[in-house]
Formats: sequence, structure tokens, C-alpha cells
Amino acid sequence: MYAHQAFRFGSRAYGLQFHIEPDADTWAAWRDHLPSGMFDEAETKRMQIEESGREVISRFFDLALNTAENAGR
Repeated sequence: MYAHQAFRFGSRAYGLQFHIEPDADTWAAWRDHLPSGMFDEAETKRMQIEESGREVISRFFDLALNTAENAGR
């Protein structure tokens, strides 16, 4: 959709032009508001997107918590 949908500035500032958290319920709620092509993908693809989003969120919090712990030392 856009050339740059995610970026990082330095090691602590991230920008995302998309949602990384959608699960099956979120996709269902968005269905009527998104282009029909978004739902032509197989269930496997949706599950891959969900898994990737969970991994990104997990890595973000691991980094944030590690940084906070190290700042207190």
C-alpha cells in the first residue's frame, strides 16, 4: 500500500503504518471495512500474519523490558 510502512529511528523509536496485532476476531470485525482482496487469502496466511504480529510484539516488549532493567542499574 505504501512504500514505507515500518521504520526505526535509532534504537528506541519505531513507527508502524499498519496493525500487527489482529487475531481471528479482529479480522472478522474488520471484514466489512477492508477491500475484498484482503480476505481472498487462505486461512493459513491469516494465521501466519497473526503469528508474525505476536512475535513482533513479544520482541518489542523483551527489548523494552531489558532496556528498562538496564537503565535502573
